[in-house]
Amino acid sequence: MRVWEAASGKQLQVFQVQRQLPWAMALSPDGKTLATGSFDKTIKVFDTGTGKEPRTLTGHIREVSGLAFSPDGRRLVSIDQDGVARMWDTATWEVLQKWGGPRYIKPGEFSAEGNPSFSPDGKWLAIRGAARDVWVFDAQTARVVRRLTVEKPSGEHRILPLGPASVAHDSQRIVAFDSGGKMLVWETSNWKRKDVALSGIRTRQGWYWPSAIALSPDDRLLAMATGENAYIVELASGKKLLTLSGHTGGVWALAFSPDGRWLATGATDDVVMLWDVATGRAIRRLGTRPPPREMTDY
Repeated sequence: MRVWEAASGKQLQVFQVQRQLPWAMALSPDGKTLATGSFDKTIKVFDTGTGKEPRTLTGHIREVSGLAFSPDGRRLVSIDQDGVARMWDTATWEVLQKWGGPRYIKPGEFSAEGNPSFSPDGKWLAIRGAARDVWVFDAQTARVVRRLTVEKPSGEHRILPLGPASVAHDSQRIVAFDSGGKMLVWETSNWKRKDVALSGIRTRQGWYWPSAIALSPDDRLLAMATGENAYIVELASGKKLLTLSGHTGGVWALAFSPDGRWLATGATDDVVMLWDVATGRAIRRLGTRPPPREMTDY
């Protein structure tokens, strides 16, 4: 795993992570701790300043597929492919809470999927469930605050889970995606849902929801990825503003810069690209593979 300086593209550090490809990654709010989860069912914890040998967290019985630090950095939540979530104390690395269970459970029971998302004030934790639902927990106690359910789209024969879910930076909205192609936005003041139709976005056949989403710091824009492309969408209307093309593999990771000016995309082509959010121009290409012919200017 590599760390680059975004402004210059200079490589700063290389970390030797799990022998198997990491499936999840989270950076602590102060940037001093990096956690990675992998197919080997473990979590590695790195000191980003020293490159010190990682601490290994064990206990999950399936692949670790989701990670998130709390806004104060005192807790780390991990999710595995068996639908189990764990909350770790980052001072002692002991497990504070463990909840959830296998995906094929009784209706109304919790089974975790995807990446967890903390509200910026650290009050709530949102986790997508396996039964077309999003669960909102008290981030301190893991007590259920709300279960947000979604009806199956008309004509859909399989019961597919929802797509990625995230809490807005203002803590007033929770955003998720339906397999029917809609963006779902809940107001946390009254838990009412608004369905927003996406316009101008073409998804690859067989993809039911985005592989990744990210909200801009001001919550005005939403970045989403399907196939080899990423899109920037106006959150309020669902209108596509920009298409970001340049990867030769599926895009599975998105992150806005803290000032909202840049968007980073990571894909299975082993490349990270930085984009100007205002223009959609690719401004940096980071990785070990050579760029495709149409990207030789960068």
